[in-house]
Amino acid sequence: VDYVTEYSGITAPMLQGVTTTLEQIQVALLSIICKDDIIIGQSLENDFRVLRLAHMKVIDTAMLFRTNGRKHSLKHLSACLLKRNIQNSSNGHCSEEDAAAALSLALHRARLGDSYKLHEKVGRKNLIS
Repeated sequence: VDYVTEYSGITAPMLQGVTTTLEQIQVALLSIICKDDIIIGQSLENDFRVLRLAHMKVIDTAMLFRTNGRKHSLKHLSACLLKRNIQNSSNGHCSEEDAAAALSLALHRARLGDSYKLHEKVGRKNLIS
């Protein structure tokens, strides 16, 4: 099993003895998430797909700050827009740090509007085409 530890921070020893099922996790999440709640995060489509859940009120910072169809990493968005360096641990991502960064990005965008975005670098060219 690949826990994608670099990104998740999850290791095999952390899950040793864990018997929680996907269905139990779904029930737990649905007991605290209401249909009117707004869920904010980065690349949430992956999380929802794995959890086999859907929600109608989602703010996905990966989609919110796309440029030319390209999604940017939360690390990049945080560095460029928030002037905050995140995800520097060798133990994987800190979910609290990632959530706080995504929330800050979404709140800034809500307050400042479409002008709060990544700016394309002038003079940068695609060398392939």
